[in-house]
Amino acid sequence: MNSNDFSWKEVYSYWKHFIEEYSYRSIDEQSFKKIKIQPQLNPNLNIGTEIIDWWPTNEVEYRTKKLNDRGILGADWDTVVGFNRTAEMLWNNKESNEQQALIWIAAGLNEILSHLPEEWRGDPYRFIYETKLNIMKEFENRDMWSWHGSTRKFLPVTVNKFMELYSKPMEIYNLMNIIAIDNVFSRNAWTLVCVSREEDDSV
Repeated sequence: MNSNDFSWKEVYSYWKHFIEEYSYRSIDEQSFKKIKIQPQLNPNLNIGTEIIDWWPTNEVEYRTKKLNDRGILGADWDTVVGFNRTAEMLWNNKESNEQQALIWIAAGLNEILSHLPEEWRGDPYRFIYETKLNIMKEFENRDMWSWHGSTRKFLPVTVNKFMELYSKPMEIYNLMNIIAIDNVFSRNAWTLVCVSREEDDSV
């Protein structure tokens, strides 16, 4: 694919089709779970507002309880910078399905390029890389900010664990299929959260 062949409308159409087919939900559904944490007796232990993060889906209740019980002392887990950046980008573009799709697709392409199977070297790599360049041009056209150049982890699910199961992507249709599956794995195993204190009603 060269720049003259690239069509964002085509990419977005395939993306939307696969996401709704695999996840059984509309892309219009809210991506973020909003969590309210009760204020602490010691105000120095209160958490901030609009804290954006990924939490393992099976730990959402556990982490919520820890923050309610201990405030900021309960946050004893690590946050991966690249994952957090992706989450913040999605939050900042939550009013636009297309711009969120751009972020999901760019994150998926970056994950593939970071864990490229040996069999995908050559033409498949060039196709994926040029697709990524065209997607990033869409970022620029929409004045959207992106990841730091040194970022190596973009989504919580590591795609190299199952990427070898796919055939080499040489068409946009096939590539969006792979990225949509990656997206569904990430969103099922991990939950995007926006955490705030209960007294803060601005979220």
